[in-house]
Amino acid sequence: TYSGTGDLDSGLVMTCGGAGDYASHADHAAINIQTYSVSAWGMLTNFNNWRNLLYKTSAQYGMIFDSSGAWNAQFHGGSDLAGGTIVTNTWYQLGYSLESNGGTAVTYQNGTALSSGARANSTAAGALTIGTDLGNTRWWKGGIADVRIYNRVLSSSEYMKLYDPRTRWDIYWTPSSKLYSFPYVSASSSSYLS
Repeated sequence: TYSGTGDLDSGLVMTCGGAGDYASHADHAAINIQTYSVSAWGMLTNFNNWRNLLYKTSAQYGMIFDSSGAWNAQFHGGSDLAGGTIVTNTWYQLGYSLESNGGTAVTYQNGTALSSGARANSTAAGALTIGTDLGNTRWWKGGIADVRIYNRVLSSSEYMKLYDPRTRWDIYWTPSSKLYSFPYVSASSSSYLS
């Protein structure tokens, strides 16, 4: 479901109540990428189970949260990279990037770099899901907004701009630098996947 509530500029928030509440995008060559950055706003209402904010089949990329509120960036082969820890009922800007297969990955929370390390990747075909990992039914409970996937590595200053409401839209996208956006914030910023 979509709600006009929330403190994010667009007002478009995907509200997930658990089982069955998710969005998906069918496999597309444009999202089977080696070098990328992921950014999203997320808010969980409880931690009583594992939760996925987003997941690309075969763990090409994803964000997973454990029952304590700690989150990890997911990579192919189960080689997760620690993110931060969140509390319930609070919005967070979360993200991570991967330089290339075997390159450096960096996690970010609220514009601040948290951890880094070399990680592997895959370009395996499969759907992108927002609000779950369908294979493990890790259903999101809370809100998700402004999911972005770029086909390049964002800098630390760009992640800070994505966090700051005064500059969030300065990291504007073009078809050559941003591949996916959900929920769509306006008619001019729709997904570039065709």
